[in-house]
Amino acid sequence: MTRFANAYWSPDYRSGIELLSQQLLDSLDQLHELRKFIFNYMNYHHSNSGYMAKLARESLPLDSSFRSERNERRIISGSQRSTSELKPKEIDVRHVFKEFVDRTALELQMQLNLASEIESEVLGKITGFIKLHEPQIKTTLDRFDELLDDYDDSRQKMERTKRKYDELVRLGELEGHDHRIEHDPDESYGTLPGTPERPKHVYESEEEGEREDGPPELDLAYPLLLGGGLKFESKDKLQSFLAKAIATITTVKRKIPFPGYRNEIFSSDQLCNYLKTHRPHGFNPTRSSLEKLGQSLIDRKIILGSGLFSQKFKSEGMWFEWSQEAVNTAESRGYVSSSSSTVTLPTSQAFSHLGLEESSRKVNEVAGSTSKRFNMMFKNVKSSLMKPKFSEEAINELEEEYNEAYEDVQKIKHLLDMEIFNKSQIFERFEMVRIEVVYQSLTKLLEVLYRNSSQATSSLHDFTSNFIENLNKPVNYERDLRDLLHNNSTGIYFPAIVLPHQGKEHFDPSLLNISFQNIKFTFNLYKDIPLQVKSSDVEKDTLLSTRSLPLLLKGLVEATFSAEKSEMQDLWLAPIDHQEYWLLKHEAIDLIQKFEPTEDLNIQDEKAVEVAIVQKVIEHLSKSKTKRILNFLKNWLLETSDSVIPCTVYDSLLNSQKNSEENIADVIKTLSSIPRSNLCSLLFILESISFIFELQTIDEYGLSDDITESERKDEDLMPQVEKLNSMDKIGSVPFLHLIFRPSVVKNAGGFKPPQEAYNALLRTLLNVNVREKLCIALITNEKNFLERTKRQEQNLGINRRIVSSDTTTTPDVPKIEKDTTHLNKAIQDWNHTTPVAYQLARSFQESN
Repeated sequence: MTRFANAYWSPDYRSGIELLSQQLLDSLDQLHELRKFIFNYMNYHHSNSGYMAKLARESLPLDSSFRSERNERRIISGSQRSTSELKPKEIDVRHVFKEFVDRTALELQMQLNLASEIESEVLGKITGFIKLHEPQIKTTLDRFDELLDDYDDSRQKMERTKRKYDELVRLGELEGHDHRIEHDPDESYGTLPGTPERPKHVYESEEEGEREDGPPELDLAYPLLLGGGLKFESKDKLQSFLAKAIATITTVKRKIPFPGYRNEIFSSDQLCNYLKTHRPHGFNPTRSSLEKLGQSLIDRKIILGSGLFSQKFKSEGMWFEWSQEAVNTAESRGYVSSSSSTVTLPTSQAFSHLGLEESSRKVNEVAGSTSKRFNMMFKNVKSSLMKPKFSEEAINELEEEYNEAYEDVQKIKHLLDMEIFNKSQIFERFEMVRIEVVYQSLTKLLEVLYRNSSQATSSLHDFTSNFIENLNKPVNYERDLRDLLHNNSTGIYFPAIVLPHQGKEHFDPSLLNISFQNIKFTFNLYKDIPLQVKSSDVEKDTLLSTRSLPLLLKGLVEATFSAEKSEMQDLWLAPIDHQEYWLLKHEAIDLIQKFEPTEDLNIQDEKAVEVAIVQKVIEHLSKSKTKRILNFLKNWLLETSDSVIPCTVYDSLLNSQKNSEENIADVIKTLSSIPRSNLCSLLFILESISFIFELQTIDEYGLSDDITESERKDEDLMPQVEKLNSMDKIGSVPFLHLIFRPSVVKNAGGFKPPQEAYNALLRTLLNVNVREKLCIALITNEKNFLERTKRQEQNLGINRRIVSSDTTTTPDVPKIEKDTTHLNKAIQDWNHTTPVAYQLARSFQESN
């Protein structure tokens, strides 16, 4: 059975956490309903049979969490049903609870002295269980919400810093260009047709003041999520909220009017008191959530501050006014009550003469015109003062700020991972105990009734025996837990590359994995497989079957060959260690961020810089233990923006397995069409796995490109396939999930792999005949690519420049010093076993 720690992950985090939270809240609701039922059952002995029928109806309402369908109807009859009617179709918690409630509808007489015994032996234990666990669960759920908010804020802070950095770099380029124009006007005149435009954002403040297309309203995207957890599904909900708030919160007039500002203002204390007394649905008015909500109102221009330091909301001692857009939005539906008129300027009805009306109108027109002029003047001065200035110090500060923000994101992401990983295990134990409590409490209640009731009928005896013998079984506990997991879980571990606040409805695919570990050199360790630096970028004369292999993948796999086969098998089958991965990942990130190119490295050559960084990462990681290296490799395969087998062929591969497990031709045809780097990586990983688990391997792979089809006899692969794709251990993911995943956009809310189809596909991939055909297709694709490239160069008249080894831009990387005692023994063993293992081990030895 899948464990809780493996089943509530989602790329956006929020989907898995929300479903887990909802499941726990439903479980607590079930406990409260169970407690309420037993409490009411105790009071039954002070009433009559008619009250007992009423109790049965109230204990299982239409919206009860014990109903499989909330609109399920229950018919209460006074006649006893037959044995076939009482026989359940499926035994679960909902069924046993419903059966017991139905049974109470048939009970007409009970003794009053049972009430005290029921209270002491059943009700007290349930109450103690709820009091013990409910506060802990709610505290943990609040912690989840805080971490999600912190993660959102840190990601947004990182993106803002990145935008500032890009803007400052562009300003630097413009200033450099202007400098060249001043020193060489003739050249500048010849190369530039005109003066470059100012950035668009410089004029935004001026254009905003000039646009007037009628009464402006708030332009917001819905559903709108404000700080503190307040959410508006539509514009109507926001209008209703604003209208009530504007009408309820009392305003006062300014002592000194300011041009461009409203004369009616209110304090932050009044706003907070309103939110506490008129609590919106789903909002918890703590001090932290109140200040987050107030800050969101400022950021979205719903309320405006009255001073220079009013952009940061505090719950005490600040003054604000409603923005004109907020007032227009509220008035568009006519929600504002007449009470709001008490804080506005007197209307024309307060004047008794037509002359006073005309004078008031002219004064208002002059004041409005003056306010507009002052607003335009202030906005122009503000845009001039806030225009960023380019400097190397500013660039360095933004780089440091970005690195800090990126590290904060990764730290909070790690905290989220560990919080989900640890708390889900605690919740799993809670759910197991809770289900047992439900069963055992109802069973205990039956035992008390049976032991103390001298007038128990034969039907009650039969019902009690059936409940104890057939319903209250550990097998039913496990089935309930399995059904609970199946109905509420989101999926297996899927590293987060989607922002939680976006979700799949508003997801922008261009934001996938654009985070850089080194923003200066725009280096990303987790970009797509085809975009990674390859072996051919370092070694020009390499085999066609391995020339498109990513350099990082090759280095990490080779670094594990010093271990024994049995140890490597255990490591590949071991679950993911998130803590160890974070420690090693943090070291790699720190190494990349602090990378400084050597003097002989041309930093304009992006490929050479990327090769140098990757080689330093490989050198550093290779010094770790094999267990840590392989754990890092698994997580690296999971965190790449697309899997080794691209998500574009996910549906076609799974469909081929659904139609027939022997439909090998379609699998080969589909995989032969993926990019060369992806196919090369897939073959390299499969050959390594085949060697480690002592399966048949491709002859001459890694030694020569003369690969032929041998049509060898199929071997029994299912035992190894089931081991590799097993999810029985906490933290484990299927091996196929490491190299084959669906689109993250379509599965942002979670992903549950089809186990049977995954086993069938992995069995096909591990078939040596299939791998031989894929290797031949890869070599053919490489030849065609090289020939096509050569023809294009000849057609364009481009002579390839041969770079000598002494002028290469790739810096030398220090050799890795490791104990090769076990490695030499492994090479001798692998040399007698398979050529691919010998080649992989020999390449590792040569690199040392």
